[in-house]
Amino acid sequence: MIPPPTSFFKEALDFGKDLTVVLKEAIALGIRHPLKSADVAEVIWRCQQSYFSTQKKGEGMTPHFIYSEEDQRIPFRPQESVNYNELLPLLMVIIKEGIQYHPRKELQQMINCFLTANDMAQEVYRSYQTIMPRFTVHQQWGLHLVQWIDLPVNCCPSMHVTFSSLMYNLKDSFIPFDRQTEVKKTLENMASSVLYTKQHALADVAFGFLCAKMAYEQQYGTSSLEILGDHHRLQEEHPAIPYDAIHEIYQRGKEEYRKGKSLVEIVGDYIKEQKFPLVSEEEDLRGCYFDTKEKKMMVKEPAQNIY
Repeated sequence: MIPPPTSFFKEALDFGKDLTVVLKEAIALGIRHPLKSADVAEVIWRCQQSYFSTQKKGEGMTPHFIYSEEDQRIPFRPQESVNYNELLPLLMVIIKEGIQYHPRKELQQMINCFLTANDMAQEVYRSYQTIMPRFTVHQQWGLHLVQWIDLPVNCCPSMHVTFSSLMYNLKDSFIPFDRQTEVKKTLENMASSVLYTKQHALADVAFGFLCAKMAYEQQYGTSSLEILGDHHRLQEEHPAIPYDAIHEIYQRGKEEYRKGKSLVEIVGDYIKEQKFPLVSEEEDLRGCYFDTKEKKMMVKEPAQNIY
């Protein structure tokens, strides 16, 4: 199906405008605050390089299929990509605030928090590659672009959830006061967005929250705020998303973290315990899911998804 030109190109135009604003602000900040901007640019470069380098090194590895029966019951809502695509602009807000109004030491601590989370995630990706079906029959230009750039592997933990959860913890210091209510809501809904768009599975989301918690507490030495602390309200707001299941995975992971285990150990134990199967990247995964109770691959009626 070819998207109607009016809606397709309107979204493309809006996406392009957002990207243009981000680039303009980045250039302006670089001119006014060269040292702080260089600190941020270095971390962004390292995160980007390690992410795609890990993805490249993973070619030929056999990934675990992590899309469960609970995941397949979540409806595909590609329009939720609007919230999904807010991550980059919100990161820019936090970076801009940090560069303009915070001492360099505070800015470095903040960006090192994201770098720590990224390093934790890369260790998991190198040890336990995961994969899930990719839903591509839709009319959302921004989501098509993301799916084209980012392959459906190395999903666990979700960096969208990890970074949004870190921003949730940093919002009081790095988000302008008049935007905090709006930003808080966007960050709280990021987990739902990655699930509705089928960019991630439940386990990816749960361990994304855990990755953020571990990175924040390692950098700041204090307990983190938890979006999932209000999971009952989130469940009411999104009845199609099993937040109770996400919270259960997260809580079990948190207990292991308190015992001194690393993120890669916690994720590895979960994958082994659930017996998520190894599959070939070339395998046709359309309509497939893994039944965690029966411990076997299942196929439902062919859906509008293409890997």
